[in-house]
Amino acid sequence: MREKLLLGLALLSLALVSARAGQVAANATLAGRVLDETGAVIPGARVTVRNMATNVARVVQTDEDGYFQIAALPPSSYEIVVEREGFQPYKRIVELTVGAREVLEVRLRVGAITEEVSVVAETGVDPGKIERSEVIGERKVADLPISGRQFIDFALLAPNVVIGRSITFGAQGPMQEPGTRLSFGGLREDWTNLYLLDGADHTITLSGLQHAMPSQEAVREFRVLTGNYGAEFGPGRGGIVNVITRSGGNAWHGVVYNFFRNNKLDASSILAAPGFNILRQNQFGVSAGGPLQRDRTFFFGNYEGQRRAESPVYSSFFLRNLETINRVKRYYNLSEERPNVLRVRDHDRFLVRADHTRDRQQHTVRYSFVDERNDNIPGAPGNVGAPSSFRNNPIRDQSLLYAYTQIFSPSLVSETLFQYSRRSFDLGAPRNEPLLLLPDLLQMGRDMGTVEFYRETRLQIAGQVTWSRRAHTVKMGINVNHLRDWLIWPVTVHGVGIFTPESFFAAPPAPVFMIIGLPRSLVGRPIPARPTDWRHLFPGPEFEEAARIAYQHETVEWFVQDQWRPTRNLTLTYGLRYFIETVPFRNWIAGDHNNFQPRLGFAYAFNGNRGVVRGGVGLFHGLWEWGNLLGDFTYFGGNGEDARDFDPALASMVGTAGSRGVSLAPIPIPSVVAPAFFAYVTRGEYPSPPLIRFFAAQQAHESPNPYAEHAHIQIEHELPAQMRLSVGWLWVHGLKMTMLNQLNAAQTGVLPTGKPRYAPKNPNFGIYFLRFPGSTSVYHGGTFALSKGFRRNVSFDVHYTWSKAIDLLSGLSFLDAPEDPGNLRAERGLSNQHIAHRFVLSVLAEAPARGLLRNFKLGILTTLESPRYRSVLVGFDANGDLQTGPDRVGRLGRNTYKMDSFKSVDLRLAREIGLSERVRVEVIAEAFNLFNTANVTAVDTVYGAPDLVGPLPRRFRDGVRGPNPNFGSPADAAPARQIQFALKLRW
Repeated sequence: MREKLLLGLALLSLALVSARAGQVAANATLAGRVLDETGAVIPGARVTVRNMATNVARVVQTDEDGYFQIAALPPSSYEIVVEREGFQPYKRIVELTVGAREVLEVRLRVGAITEEVSVVAETGVDPGKIERSEVIGERKVADLPISGRQFIDFALLAPNVVIGRSITFGAQGPMQEPGTRLSFGGLREDWTNLYLLDGADHTITLSGLQHAMPSQEAVREFRVLTGNYGAEFGPGRGGIVNVITRSGGNAWHGVVYNFFRNNKLDASSILAAPGFNILRQNQFGVSAGGPLQRDRTFFFGNYEGQRRAESPVYSSFFLRNLETINRVKRYYNLSEERPNVLRVRDHDRFLVRADHTRDRQQHTVRYSFVDERNDNIPGAPGNVGAPSSFRNNPIRDQSLLYAYTQIFSPSLVSETLFQYSRRSFDLGAPRNEPLLLLPDLLQMGRDMGTVEFYRETRLQIAGQVTWSRRAHTVKMGINVNHLRDWLIWPVTVHGVGIFTPESFFAAPPAPVFMIIGLPRSLVGRPIPARPTDWRHLFPGPEFEEAARIAYQHETVEWFVQDQWRPTRNLTLTYGLRYFIETVPFRNWIAGDHNNFQPRLGFAYAFNGNRGVVRGGVGLFHGLWEWGNLLGDFTYFGGNGEDARDFDPALASMVGTAGSRGVSLAPIPIPSVVAPAFFAYVTRGEYPSPPLIRFFAAQQAHESPNPYAEHAHIQIEHELPAQMRLSVGWLWVHGLKMTMLNQLNAAQTGVLPTGKPRYAPKNPNFGIYFLRFPGSTSVYHGGTFALSKGFRRNVSFDVHYTWSKAIDLLSGLSFLDAPEDPGNLRAERGLSNQHIAHRFVLSVLAEAPARGLLRNFKLGILTTLESPRYRSVLVGFDANGDLQTGPDRVGRLGRNTYKMDSFKSVDLRLAREIGLSERVRVEVIAEAFNLFNTANVTAVDTVYGAPDLVGPLPRRFRDGVRGPNPNFGSPADAAPARQIQFALKLRW
């Protein structure tokens, strides 16, 4: 009832405000103060701002204190003219970027009006910016080398951002989503960040990642915010990636392009199957934009296609043991593993956009559509999947946006946005064979973690109003989202056999555990044998119905914010944001109505606005981790009856809503499990009673939204030659993140290692997980950055980050549960996201207009990272708590084994050749990982024994081996050197 009341108030507020809470993030604001040469204010000065691409102009006058502000300016180059009778005109060219707030101090000279002074703006510090952010502008997007042309990868140019790998190698969350996973400030990469496209929410609530983005050719620029953003931004507790698409102008421009590569010039991966190294790729497309009506209506459109086929890479464990693996597969009458299959990633992307300006109104309509056809992509986590685990993954993404800006007066502007988006994600397989699992090492058959299909539909209505008076700029807004999701999540319905390395390679092989998913309606009833051709995932309609989840919910946000300049040098931004998510199921988790988020930031300019000190603190709430919470309604889930049967005290801690399926298992005794699994796999016979409820997991009833505390400070100063130097520090404290703990474990003694020995507390159950908001993280990051604007044919950006990330479990999976159920604090250690040292250098250069090298362009991107850390694992259940994944060797703590460092240099060389005054062709050559560095991104850390039997393993390539002879060998690697060529025809 309380959530319905809040939703009603939100809709009423939206109708009254008639504005939105995100679109302003795509636009820019120009503000400033006009003074004379003595520093006295000049009221009544006329300020004209003209968009140089569209010729659309806005005019305001300074107030009695000399202040002016123009909000809701689309990112572009602007000509600024300031005029006042008796003074010389002031003229300046300013580049306004996405989400920027440019603050100018204009000084007019006394003189005749016919005398005109022209000033061209140079890149300098922004004296009014309070947040930590980086703009990836048009030149970088167009001219830096990027493999796969996924422009979102450029977010890694910003400090405090790394590739997210929160889930331990060999495990995975429920969503095997493609695309770049970004971790900001040591936080998890999913359900943490906010992705905006033209101001609209482009985040998938079910997976916590981003929708498919438009083509690189359709993107103008984007801003990456890494800390302490204003109250106008949300929901998000990590970073924000704010992308805007291109729009047309008063002149028609276009490009036809083709990027192509194959394996003939590429180096072979160290983990490629012998004699099988194939890559064929073509990315082709066309873009065009221009006026439909000069100075008023503009059009832009883009189409891009990709046709890509490549050979996969495999872990060294799989490649070394392929013959033995196929012997086991033949024993179970399952398909043999054939590594010589091609992975296909084809797509078609389409975007159209129209912009119209009339009097005091601005209208934008944009439609984007992405159709991906992916075959033989990994269905298992990391690189532990054999070919039998591969899936086919068609994806369709579409978004329709309408944005409307109303300029009531120079001091009052409202912006409104409406969005409809839908994503359909399929992860089916030609064969749905039972999963043969060697924890942390290898998976064969259909994985049990990921969804089979999902569809998410979003309706967004949002608004914001901006009002400025004198030194104050007040913003208030609201953002309402209605989301509909339905998914199929089969989990264990196809059957699972869990092996140790010894039991898998034994003759005959014998699993230590077997798990099978059944609808609760069929438990205790005779079930006919299922077909063993494994073409169909579900043997009957009851099985599929128990795997379906459908729900709808809403998110509602309000905010109010004031930016105040009490002095010429000081800017204060303070505000409050409120966020709520509705709960879609009865008797499940409690709603969280306490999500108030105060935020405070400051910027103090010094040395004539050539330097600035900025900083701030704030609270940032995020979405519930839906892909984790929904496990309650799968074959892994429990319900009120399960809770009461397991422990009556648990029933008061969890909701009574739950799953329609259950994961059962024969009694975990080898003489029972081995024949039951063999009969099921070879003849389709379901195991006979007695069976235990082997997997059950429930969410704690009290599960508030996760949130983070941010604090940062940064000093930035302008240097000669259009350079800027900055040093800063960022602190991020993540709280209330979801984690697991095995409840069905009672200590019965002590192991020889000194660790507790466990046995099931309730013998009718196996693993009974409680999911609860108990995980935390802490990140400290110091940064040094030096940048140079494009002047004298060269620009560069260099940054170094020195950081430390610590957490209490980095991710949530069955391998990321606590090793010791009775001592959760033992899991505190270095985060999976921890990279102590990170260095990034990007360079853009152009040859002089005359000479032998004229029209040549060069782009260089260099990335250096220190190693991450991982745990040294036993590889089986060593302490008797029935968990086969998280047990560590001896008394070793979490994440003590140093992995490999990362080094990569990418290069882009291009030359433009003029064919006519308006038509030119660009010839491009690119090399990724130019020096062919073997970057190992995952190592086999399964030791194979509960305690050390030799030297302590400390780092990759230290020569230490364990009972598992593959220990310390590469399990995954970044691509070897690849070469790409391209042609672009521009007009």
